[in-house]
Amino acid sequence: MRLPAMSRIRLFVVAGAGICLLLTGCGSNVGDSADTEVVGRWVSDEPGDPHLVLDAEGKVKGSDGCNGINTTYTVEGNVVTLASRISTLRACVGVDTWLSGASTLRISGDEAAVFNRDGEEIGTLVRINS
Repeated sequence: MRLPAMSRIRLFVVAGAGICLLLTGCGSNVGDSADTEVVGRWVSDEPGDPHLVLDAEGKVKGSDGCNGINTTYTVEGNVVTLASRISTLRACVGVDTWLSGASTLRISGDEAAVFNRDGEEIGTLVRINS
C-alpha cells in the first residue's frame, strides 16, 4: 500500500526531526549546556596570579603563577577534567605553583575546587567573568 503524498511528507519531516534530535542530544546544544557553565577566567589571589582560562572550544590556557599551562578539558556534570600536559619547570621564589598539579575542577557556581591526580583538594579558583 502506498501512502498519499501528504503522509509521505509528514513522515519525512517527523523522521528528519527525530534524527536531528538524536544528533544534537535530544535538542540540547552540548556546547551551551556544558561550556557555558565553565567558560571564563578562573583566578586565585595568591602571588604570581595563578589562573586558568577555559574557552568554549575545550581549550585551557593559564599560569600556575610561574609556569604556563596549555591543555584541553572535558566536562561531565559539574566536573572539569584537564588533559595531561607538558609544562616548563621554572623555579619561582615565593610562588606556590600548586595549580600545576591540577587534574580536575569541581564547579559550584563561580567557584571551583581544584583537585590533583590523587583526588586531593589543592586549592580554589573563582570565576571573574564568563
